[in-house]
Amino acid sequence: MGHYGRWLGWLAGCLLATPAHADIAYGIDMAADPALHGCVADREPLSILNCLNVRFPDSRMELYAVQAFPDTGVCWLKAISRPEEADLMGQSIRATTDLFAAELARRYGRPQELADFVRSGATIPEDEIWLETLIQKNREYYHHWTSVPAEAQARGIREIYVSAYGLEDGRTVVHIEYYLANYDACLENEKKAEAK
Repeated sequence: MGHYGRWLGWLAGCLLATPAHADIAYGIDMAADPALHGCVADREPLSILNCLNVRFPDSRMELYAVQAFPDTGVCWLKAISRPEEADLMGQSIRATTDLFAAELARRYGRPQELADFVRSGATIPEDEIWLETLIQKNREYYHHWTSVPAEAQARGIREIYVSAYGLEDGRTVVHIEYYLANYDACLENEKKAEAK
């Protein structure tokens, strides 16, 4: 089979892939057994697991985590970027966050929300700068897909967030979070666990 035939075979495979075999991101499937990705609980709550070997890692990411219960499998996925040095006005972390969002927009369309605001009720000193408000968790900066195209919904994606976070050491990271169609089942399990 020549190059053209291999390309047609690859394209047919992509088009014929069923939602059950289509990964959400980084090779992780909705409702998958987290053990398949080396996901382990190393802190409370035990339903949040760090994943050691995702199938399609991104070299810009430092950590992958999922939320899963035995009866739901994976229902939420988070990737956290490698920390980067930040400038006081937050231009670098905003640019990095925007870059990740632009990459996802090529696949899922433009996000429905772009937010940059100080949380309601936060008491911010007049001289506090953008980066400090992010580190103190008084500021939100994110791109939010409140809905995704039908193809992504068929793979189980419900919502996506790409958010900037500040670390105590003054560096910053980006979180990319996928909320999946079975996420409500995880919330129900959380409520049951809290009620015990």
